[in-house]
Amino acid sequence: MGQVGTKDRFELVGTPPDHQEAEFADAVREGLSASPRHVPARFLYDARGSELFEQICTLPEYYPTRAEREILEDRADEIAAAIDREPTLVEFGSGSAEKTRHVIEALIARHGHLRYAPIDISRAALEASADGLLADHPELEMVGVWGEYARGLLTLERVTDSPLLVLWLGSSIGNLTHTEALAFLRDVRERLAPQDRLLIGVDLVKDPAVLEAAYDDAQGVTAAFTLNLIARIARELGGDLRPEDFCYRSRWNPDEERIESHLEVVRAHTAHIPGAKLEVAFEVGDRIHTEYAHKYTPKSFAALAADAGFAVERNWTDGEARFRSCLLAPR
Repeated sequence: MGQVGTKDRFELVGTPPDHQEAEFADAVREGLSASPRHVPARFLYDARGSELFEQICTLPEYYPTRAEREILEDRADEIAAAIDREPTLVEFGSGSAEKTRHVIEALIARHGHLRYAPIDISRAALEASADGLLADHPELEMVGVWGEYARGLLTLERVTDSPLLVLWLGSSIGNLTHTEALAFLRDVRERLAPQDRLLIGVDLVKDPAVLEAAYDDAQGVTAAFTLNLIARIARELGGDLRPEDFCYRSRWNPDEERIESHLEVVRAHTAHIPGAKLEVAFEVGDRIHTEYAHKYTPKSFAALAADAGFAVERNWTDGEARFRSCLLAPR
């Protein structure tokens, strides 16, 4: 926190680094010992991964950020008006909070004050966004929650009787399987009161060529982002894994309506990862699954929300009908 006059309006709470390191080691050991091999997508977002993802969001092929920003710019006042009283604004996976600014400013304009609680696995991202937001908005106070979404929900306590407006932007729900998304939404639903609302960014099913380009850009930034997982394992857990022994692959699966991303082995080798107490033999063509990006139709998302105990109260769509922001109300 470098800005003068903002420290008294920012509090950081969350998971100690040693606990996060143990979680990473466990996930690598379990995932690389499984069949098929996998590492959860949340571990793509260390400091370097978060930087690369911010670059991805500026790429011409990566439309979701622009489409969602358009909605939030144009509809922030309507979103702010969805809750009558001043809410506490909570955000899962806040990152730079660049898009969130539109909602923050609309809520401050409507109520004169705002408490904002971003939840992110990157401490650097939380502190950087707090520096900028608090310097620009003296009416704002922040509690940054450093950790995963579920732990963030447990960490946050309802300190007033004000309603919550929870944001889950960027179509992050797409990284979860249907089973995982349903379980997470049900968990969120259990923690919300009737007056609370959940705003979710949902990427819509569209031309496969558009989708595949968005997740495999010409500049190779998405490839670097995913290969950084291998570099992170080497940095944090030691051993001899090397990014140059892998290449990035992604494809659209029309049956599951999702992009599937993975790392493919290009050189046979045996990797030693002492921090995970693991030795892994890789053959050419072996794969490590890294990420899903599920896409939804309006009908399929409404059904998921209903199964989780929510009703879709409002929808906003960008001008090209690529992306939808859905306001969910507990039922």
